[in-house]
Amino acid sequence: MGRSVPTARQVMEDLAGDLERMASIMPQSQAAIMHDLVMMGRKHSAEISYSGVDPYTGFLISIIIDLYSRIMEDGQ
Repeated sequence: MGRSVPTARQVMEDLAGDLERMASIMPQSQAAIMHDLVMMGRKHSAEISYSGVDPYTGFLISIIIDLYSRIMEDGQ
């Protein structure tokens, strides 16, 4: 029997695909930003899957962590 509930990684990949489709109709400069954000969201997918946190929340937290890291690197 197959899974009736998608895994956290599957949910995150579906979300990333939806966001990439959204980016496809954006102006090129904004689409590039969206692509970067999607990559940030995918960056911690293993940790999100392991933790059991809601995949959408984990995706957003992953983006926030990456943005915060970049800000701190630029500020020093």
